[in-house]
Amino acid sequence: MVDEFKGAIVMAMYGHHKTYKVSNVRFDMCPETCNFEQGEAGTTISMAAYFKQQYNMQIMEMNQPLFEIKQKRQNIYLPPEFTMLVGIPQKVRENKKTVAQMRQSLFQKPHDRIHSIQQLNKMIATSEEVKQWGLDIQLNPDTIEAKVLEKPQIFETPNF
Repeated sequence: MVDEFKGAIVMAMYGHHKTYKVSNVRFDMCPETCNFEQGEAGTTISMAAYFKQQYNMQIMEMNQPLFEIKQKRQNIYLPPEFTMLVGIPQKVRENKKTVAQMRQSLFQKPHDRIHSIQQLNKMIATSEEVKQWGLDIQLNPDTIEAKVLEKPQIFETPNF
């Protein structure tokens, strides 16, 4: 499990939603026993109390291991419960077939992209939830008239 998260990028699901690189998973630490100094007075506060006080968030699993994040001045520790994995996991990136399939779906031609969007709309429109809510979803995207501009000509000037 440590290998799955080592080097992974996680996003904090609180505050400014910062992203962090996990350097280690600390099974010897948990929110229940992790205390740190807070503020100018240096009062000691538990991780659980800190999240409740600062973000009004209750840690549900008090015995979960913590993500260790290496910082310049000091390491910080995050409860995985309040983070979300972002990016593509290393195991997926190593599978060339999967990467090729992802590229194909990410870099579609405009006609293929519209077709994919229509398929997604159709799937959503026929879902039970949409029927229960009485929503009517338009299957085709709106069309607009637009003018394609010519590429601008860029001139380089010598550095002064």
